[in-house]
Amino acid sequence: MRNVLAAFAALLALAIAGCGIGGGSSGPEAGRSGSPVAKVEVSESRGFGSFYPEPFVTYEGESSAATIERIAKAIREAEKQPGIVNVAEPKYDVRLTSRDGSTAAYHLWLDARYEHATIMDAEETHYIYRISAESTADLLEIIGE
Repeated sequence: MRNVLAAFAALLALAIAGCGIGGGSSGPEAGRSGSPVAKVEVSESRGFGSFYPEPFVTYEGESSAATIERIAKAIREAEKQPGIVNVAEPKYDVRLTSRDGSTAAYHLWLDARYEHATIMDAEETHYIYRISAESTADLLEIIGE
């Protein structure tokens, strides 16, 4: 497991280093439909291409509005990374449900040892997005890493 994490860290460092060459674009749509995000579910990932349907935490309703916005902002402002994606299995899955009922699922690599988290759209696994250091700190606080 340690070797896999070390390999992922090396690949992520290469991707981040390449970010300065040619720049990146903004992150995937947090709520693809354009409707505000109403619910966020976080689960331990079981691999690429889907959302593991048993979340360990769900944020929903007015009492969670600020937390939902912090998570959506982290995704919305993430920067697309250049190059070919070759990463270890994700640690978490995050599903956003918009007020209109549409959903968007993401894989999340989040670890307190690294300054930046990484996300990948579960339906479009050819690209990764780097989350800012500030938003990574928010996610670490929210998810309790």
